[in-house]
Amino acid sequence: MSACAALLRYLEHQYEMFFFEKSIHIQIQNSEKCAFFDLASARYLGILVDFASSNQCGLAPGFQSLYSILQATKTKMGGRTLRANLMEPLIDVNSIHYRQDAVENLIDDEKLMFQIQTILLHFTDVERIILACIQENPSRTVTAAEKRITMINQLRRILDILPTLQQALEQSTCELLKNLCSILNDQRFQAILDLLNGQLTTEQTVSSNGFLASKIRRIFAIRNGLDERLDSLRADVIVLIDDVELLEKEFSERFSMPVRYNLTNARGFSLEIIGEFKGVLPANVISVAKRQKSTFITTLQLAHLSDRFELLYNDICLLTDQIILILLAKIRPHFGCMYKLVEAISIIDMIQSFAEVAKARDYVRPMFGPNTKISKARHPVIDLFGQQKPIANDIELCKEMNVILVTGPNMSGKSTYLRQIALLQILAQIGCFVPAEQARFRIVHEIFSKIRQHDNLFTGQSTFSSEINHISFILSSMTPNSMIILDEICSSTSTNEGLALATSITETLCRSQAFSIIATHLQQLTSVGYIHRNLANYHFDVIYNDKISSDVDSDLAHRSRHFHPPQAMLNRLQEQNNIIYSYTLRPGICKDLHYGIALASQIEDLQTVVELAKCVAKYYIRKKE
Repeated sequence: MSACAALLRYLEHQYEMFFFEKSIHIQIQNSEKCAFFDLASARYLGILVDFASSNQCGLAPGFQSLYSILQATKTKMGGRTLRANLMEPLIDVNSIHYRQDAVENLIDDEKLMFQIQTILLHFTDVERIILACIQENPSRTVTAAEKRITMINQLRRILDILPTLQQALEQSTCELLKNLCSILNDQRFQAILDLLNGQLTTEQTVSSNGFLASKIRRIFAIRNGLDERLDSLRADVIVLIDDVELLEKEFSERFSMPVRYNLTNARGFSLEIIGEFKGVLPANVISVAKRQKSTFITTLQLAHLSDRFELLYNDICLLTDQIILILLAKIRPHFGCMYKLVEAISIIDMIQSFAEVAKARDYVRPMFGPNTKISKARHPVIDLFGQQKPIANDIELCKEMNVILVTGPNMSGKSTYLRQIALLQILAQIGCFVPAEQARFRIVHEIFSKIRQHDNLFTGQSTFSSEINHISFILSSMTPNSMIILDEICSSTSTNEGLALATSITETLCRSQAFSIIATHLQQLTSVGYIHRNLANYHFDVIYNDKISSDVDSDLAHRSRHFHPPQAMLNRLQEQNNIIYSYTLRPGICKDLHYGIALASQIEDLQTVVELAKCVAKYYIRKKE
């Protein structure tokens, strides 16, 4: 909707096109072959932006996001395709398998992957080149001419490198890369290249580098003999460069020091005296500048040559642009193949990015079926950016057990676990491998999440009102093929009302076939598992004063075998009244150990408050008993 509104506003301001009220019917339709999740879920899950900055406007790629860990693309269009696919995961298993086969092919054939990566570095932004080439009435300024000359040269370099990429793809054994290779075999590419080679030159008459080199390439972009006036102007440029070189030689002999000429946009032509200069400058020097150990001087003659060069350059660019516009008109009928080229290069780039990431981080190829079962799953972002290696946990969801309720202290890993499940699902459905030992997924058509909620100043909604509206949207939109992630539901209102609503929401999810994962601090909510057998209770282990959070004290010895902290650490924890987190998911219900008070007790300035809180907590426990 935002893009549509921007387009309409552009038409109004740029082309003075106005639309009557209610004269346009707009209907949003999701792609039939792609999964859906809303903008809020994309932010909460950290798909394109860091979760820490998810309250910012827009979806600019963040540093610690799912997009950033997969961003090993070599071209801008590959990066855009990766971004688009993360927002629209596939739901067609065959299409996913085609991508997985291609990723596996590149992982197994490192030589092929390196060849493709090297070739892709030569591809510039083809989409921008297409945009510049298809404009019917372009601007005729010098700046616009410079861009078109640069674009036409880039287009030829791209078409020159296509056969090399085609030869590399012919070595592949997967169907997807072979199909993309056949796109590159289109004869229209050669037809465009022949037209370009017929009028563009490959030789550079004047040797130069830096800023001057880019101007020289534009000056001599067109072959000699196509326009007499253009040839005459370029001959004047050659004479002018010769005059500058004579001045360079003259000053080098006068100072007995190495001197070279430069061209910059600000100073024009200048002479650089290389090294520490302590001599006397001649009277015709009108400008002096020092930078490090070099001295830059400009004479009156150089200033005149700079002005003359600028006039010649502008005239040449405009004449060259006229020839290029005629050339583009000849190319345009063949240009349909360029759109297919953009699609092919984008997908190839995205696939090689998947392969590079999967090989570097020991990802595994996921399978697909009616259930979701992942062994030793790791959070993909923490796996790369975390300060220490993440604790791997299992994930299992099936038709008979489609709801998971996770309890545990603050900071024990509940929210991270919830996001991890959704991110792995997205990775699997875009055709990428996943960080785990083994993985099998059920294809989901929608991903709904409620991770964090804030009040909305502009709509006048409180935090709780905003949360309930979001949950209402989820419950009304979910299908049997949905995945639902809920973190701390109904925690923004009174405890009793929040528990009542959370229980009702959980039971509603239990009566559906959607895969649902819920994290909560409401211990009473776990009792829903006694009514609905398709709900499984899990919790995250913690050690608090030499005890392990578990559903029963008698289970302590059995559970402690899975997690052995050093005795010195336990002694220190007992002295400091501290908590240590195992970040390990276990079956059962978290035993309430007043972990909130224990966490607050670590802050020295709150000791008085904490002591009072302990007394109040004991009072409520005795009252409850």
